[in-house]
Amino acid sequence: MLHNYLQIAMGLLFSMLILFYHIKWLYKLNKMTISLKQYYLGSLVIFLIIAVMNRHSLI
Repeated sequence: MLHNYLQIAMGLLFSMLILFYHIKWLYKLNKMTISLKQYYLGSLVIFLIIAVMNRHSLI
């Protein structure tokens, strides 16, 4: 049971890091700014996509 929670936490952390560096790159180019809510929801979407792909053994 704890192993599942650790996988979820690591997956969410990984997706937030992916989105963080992408936003940092866009901010450097002065293309856009993003709110914390958009950042959280975006990382949650990436996490859900990774989780579904992992569940169906696509990764």
